[in-house]
Amino acid sequence: MVSMRGASSFRLRLLLSALSGKPIIINSIRASDSTSEPGLAAHEVSFLRLIERLSAGSVVEISEDGTAVKYVPGVLVGGANLNHDCSAVKGSRAAGYFVEPLLLLMPFCKRPTSVSLRNVATCGGGVDVSMDHVRMAMLPLVRHALTAPVVGGDDPPDVRVEVSTRCPWPHARGEVTVSCSGVVKTTLPRSVDLADEGQVKRVRGIAWAVDVSPGLATRCATAAKGIFLNVLSDVYVFTDHTATKGAIHTRTPGFGIALCCETTAGGRVVFELDATTMSAGGDSGLATGGALPEEVGRAAASACIDQVARGGVVDHACQPMLLTLAALGPQELARARIGPITAPATRTLRLLDDVLGVRFRLRPQVGTKTLFVSCVGAGVRNQGRKAT
Repeated sequence: MVSMRGASSFRLRLLLSALSGKPIIINSIRASDSTSEPGLAAHEVSFLRLIERLSAGSVVEISEDGTAVKYVPGVLVGGANLNHDCSAVKGSRAAGYFVEPLLLLMPFCKRPTSVSLRNVATCGGGVDVSMDHVRMAMLPLVRHALTAPVVGGDDPPDVRVEVSTRCPWPHARGEVTVSCSGVVKTTLPRSVDLADEGQVKRVRGIAWAVDVSPGLATRCATAAKGIFLNVLSDVYVFTDHTATKGAIHTRTPGFGIALCCETTAGGRVVFELDATTMSAGGDSGLATGGALPEEVGRAAASACIDQVARGGVVDHACQPMLLTLAALGPQELARARIGPITAPATRTLRLLDDVLGVRFRLRPQVGTKTLFVSCVGAGVRNQGRKAT
């Protein structure tokens, strides 16, 4: 039994417990927090229920005041056409809160899995990553770990994220489907090997608009391309417009953009911004937060370039997932290069040591101001797969 305190890294604690088979108990969850209600939040309870649906034989015990949780993992079974209602988390978390751990859980299930998340925002409003960020940066990381380095053999599991209904923050009327066509046989077939940053070779992006004029997405994309075309020619930003059918009170207006800088070594640095979360002075007359499309596009492009300048094969939001994949991989050397380490990544390093016993070696690179991280994977096995 692994004992922990506090509410930080709640998802990762449950994720590592489910994959390693080690029971955990978490005490003092917001017990002395004067800024919020004590105990589990609605999104944390919803995530617990989602983990229960994916597994068989798991045990969840919550104290009366909600400040203590005991979780005994079962067998990750998975299954097709599972539905999960996220309406209880409206205004607190977005779809990214659930999708990130699902990408790591699904390949270790007993059978192929498909989960539809309903009544949820598809962009995080600065709290969680959007589905565009997941598809541009996180999915390639997971596919890298699921693809065997040797050509031939069985096809790797295909992990996909599909946005059926786009919905901006803070509304909760979107729908996202996460699916995994197969499972890993024993352990992840490949250790993380992303030590080389490379040079930026192209920029891809998507500018979206929901229940507003399609021209807002076009203006946003044009402004972002104007920044990148000064230094790079291979720049494409696509546009996506969604119009909600129904009464006016059911509409969820908003627009934003997600940009991805791809490098010659396979690195992906993503930055996203939407009109609701951007702080812009003045009143533009728009019902989407007051920011002009040109301001959103230029700010997103400038911030994406700043992320690239900081170094690393991934952006700061993907650091925890990169480190987790390295620790879950086979018992081989895993290595990667990241930019300045973030607070969530630091908590991830400590938690991986506590649960899996994996310790990372961090070596600062003076010339590039990056960190070279390396470890030997824990070789986490798929415990639910049938023995043959």
